[in-house]
Amino acid sequence: MNIWLRKPGTTDFLGPFPREAALTQLAAGTITTDYEVLEATGQTFGALKRSTDWSPVSSVFSAEEISSARASSVVARTATSAIPSGSPAAKVMSRYRDAYLVARTIVGVGSIIKGIGIFIAIVIALVGLVAATQGQGNIIMGLGGVLLGVVVGVPLFVLGILVSAQGQILKATLDVAVNDSPFLSDDQRAEMMSLT
Repeated sequence: MNIWLRKPGTTDFLGPFPREAALTQLAAGTITTDYEVLEATGQTFGALKRSTDWSPVSSVFSAEEISSARASSVVARTATSAIPSGSPAAKVMSRYRDAYLVARTIVGVGSIIKGIGIFIAIVIALVGLVAATQGQGNIIMGLGGVLLGVVVGVPLFVLGILVSAQGQILKATLDVAVNDSPFLSDDQRAEMMSLT
């Protein structure tokens, strides 16, 4: 028998979970006791929406089960905080830390390039406008400066966007790899993804 969960009065379904996995979600605080539970197998989303058999979490899990699961969750988190240096988890975490550092650096370089593009565009446009007002007042010279600023600045800004996007793509790829790693616990995954 699988368990479906939802926020009360909504169609934001979570599941299906085996009973133990739902209890783990509850202990970890991913779901709270105000959620509703439906025990069912092979339900479609349409059937879930129409079902009137939703009941409070407390009707499926006793307070003792929840507190026991929370206590074991705290013990597990404490145990995983001290990772032996030669363990596979430590090696994988070191590799992912380095990869995330590279991804954040790429995003940062892209942001710098965008900033430089904006700065250069403004400087060139201002120089053109100042030259037009202090010279012979030729409006074409001022417009030419603005146009030159746009022609130089926009490609740099777009280049910065593309570089930042590559960093974000690398982060997303790493998130998938970290999430699927059998060597890491949920807390270690959250730490790698900077979610804690």
